[in-house]
Amino acid sequence: MNRITTAAAMLAATTSIASAGGIDRSNQFLGPLFEAGGASGSYAQLSFGFIQPEANAPNLGVSGSLTDYNSVGLAYKTDFNDKLSFALIVEEPYGADIRYATASVFSGGGASVSSEQITGVLRYKFNDNWSVHGGIRALQADGLIDTFVAAPVPGGVAPISVTADGSFGFGGLVGVAYERPDIALRVALTYNSAIDVDFDGTETVFGDAARTIVAATGATNFTVEFPESINLEFQTGIAEDTLLFGSVRHAFYDGFNLTAPANTAIFGGGLGATRYVNFTSDTTTFTLGVGRRFNENWSGTVSITHEDEGTVPSTTALAPTTGFTSLSLGARYTQDAWTISGGVSYTNLGNQLVNSPAGVANFNDNKVVAAGLRFGYNF
Repeated sequence: MNRITTAAAMLAATTSIASAGGIDRSNQFLGPLFEAGGASGSYAQLSFGFIQPEANAPNLGVSGSLTDYNSVGLAYKTDFNDKLSFALIVEEPYGADIRYATASVFSGGGASVSSEQITGVLRYKFNDNWSVHGGIRALQADGLIDTFVAAPVPGGVAPISVTADGSFGFGGLVGVAYERPDIALRVALTYNSAIDVDFDGTETVFGDAARTIVAATGATNFTVEFPESINLEFQTGIAEDTLLFGSVRHAFYDGFNLTAPANTAIFGGGLGATRYVNFTSDTTTFTLGVGRRFNENWSGTVSITHEDEGTVPSTTALAPTTGFTSLSLGARYTQDAWTISGGVSYTNLGNQLVNSPAGVANFNDNKVVAAGLRFGYNF
């Protein structure tokens, strides 16, 4: 029973800057740490995700603002002895891919943000039931954001963009787990600290909405605090070859912002600090699912994930949806030391209102279709 895995839940991918806790994409769960592994207690996995989001505001003719993206993850776990184990997890925890057409009411605004995170975590087992885990996360991010700001120019607003690369920032994690192997029960609670990432980049003010005429440019540097979070992961057998699983993630996004300081090279300092991104609500995401082993080779899962809506109307056009509900289906094939897991998910993204120069854009036709593959090897 404990060989049934939550492939579908891990593939419940989210989109852009507005879903699953602001810009969350991976949820930073520690599933590989609890893999049994093969004869040496070691396990390795490689995962791929393919995500197609969509958000539309038909009342103002806005469509196709969210763009497709892919994700890749790696993980390795090994046992040093019967009490101490280690896992290394590489993932892309945060991101944003959104682009408005130049002719739309948002005049070409958007964002393309990516990140990489390396997690090293140790687990110590006191006995068959209780264990503790802790480690370090190293996070790096970079990207481009296009928006508008109030400025001392004709019309009172100016198109502006920031392109920046971040150095690695570091944070910690600590947690505890309780297990009962006889009924495949496991409950793991993990606290993830906030991580400060320092960015160096360039701000550019444009003289036209299409962002083809550069009016001024200058260097900028700033720090972004990626939020702390608490993750609860659980599973338990409810019948022979049947597993109930789920998770709760609370991310402290209230106050998360990306603000560049006043740049004296642009408008002689009259522009002031530019707040490109600002979130005003924490988020809590719930997942509940069932896994079933059909025979020695095949198992399957079905799960539902839900996140309540946040602040409405949105504080930025870079957040055209809020909250979501998704349904995920997964299957896993096991042969000797190898496992292949695959899944698909459909997500209904919550409605959102966004102020624009032409009035309020009502984003009410929003969805995500995602698919993923994961290859695992026990040795």
